[in-house]
Amino acid sequence: MKYIYLIAILFGISLSNAQEFYICDYNQNTEENNIKLIGPNFEIISEVTLNNFVGSILDIAYSPSGKIYGITSDQTIIEINLATGDFTSLFTFQTSIFYNNMVCNVNNELLLINGSQQLITFSLDSLSIISIEDIGDTTPGDLTFYKGNLIFQSAFSKDIVRFTNNQLTTVACGNYLSFFGFSNFVTNCGENLVYAFESGNVYQFDIESNTVEQVGSIFLGGAEIFGATSINEYLASACPLEELQEVNCDLNISDELLANLQIYPNPVKNFLYIQNLNFSEDLFFTLYSVEGKKLLSEVSLSPEIDLSELSSGVYLMNIYNKSKSVSITKKILKN
Repeated sequence: MKYIYLIAILFGISLSNAQEFYICDYNQNTEENNIKLIGPNFEIISEVTLNNFVGSILDIAYSPSGKIYGITSDQTIIEINLATGDFTSLFTFQTSIFYNNMVCNVNNELLLINGSQQLITFSLDSLSIISIEDIGDTTPGDLTFYKGNLIFQSAFSKDIVRFTNNQLTTVACGNYLSFFGFSNFVTNCGENLVYAFESGNVYQFDIESNTVEQVGSIFLGGAEIFGATSINEYLASACPLEELQEVNCDLNISDELLANLQIYPNPVKNFLYIQNLNFSEDLFFTLYSVEGKKLLSEVSLSPEIDLSELSSGVYLMNIYNKSKSVSITKKILKN
């Protein structure tokens, strides 16, 4: 079946599948991991809760064989049975390096970016690592393909970048949000729509026109989206590589004020101090772990922040104004 799809997509034939996505979400209150099938209008078609699973699923990927794979908080690749909610552990990465994202290509390979800014290619056939490339960036939580290009949201700039021919290029401007779900749906190689998922909201990116708009929402009942994949996401990896125009996402005046914020000490042991808080409106921050878990949300930014309760590790602090029209992300190291 995958070869019929591949021939169709390469020759520009429209595919008849309805636009459907799978999302994985985690409810901190119930400690449940759910896989939901989302329909064309972003309605929930079906849902399965994983059985006897400890931890959280950080992202999922749909493969050419029709199987769903996940990467877990203990850095293990699992195969998920959507009919029963059971799972099988396949491979565990070195646990000192974080992996919180994945996408599958037409060769039945998973691509993952780790916290050490490396792109990993992993074979689902041999269950082994094929290659490791240094790319100089990482992502809040997901990656996908667009017209033959591997694209993802930069964890540092929040813009959409592509990694092609060993180079990173900014191809669309992001915004204040961290998209833990980032996927595409392929109609044909000329029609490849990119979607981002955050806190139940769904956004559509038009990469070539450098625009983004909210197109829907999903009721999650208090859970957080940690990953997304469409039923034919992998097909875009086989499309002829289309050159994408590099864009300049210059900061506006308000963004520059945020960029001038001085945060110290970094690494921090107990208290984090903020200098240059000369902003005309109140600022807030949300703190994420590198696995994509939201730890603190909508907290007022003050000159002194107590982080003594945090464990040692790497964190991302997203700072923004109340309207969320401007934002910046700072990388925090905790001793």
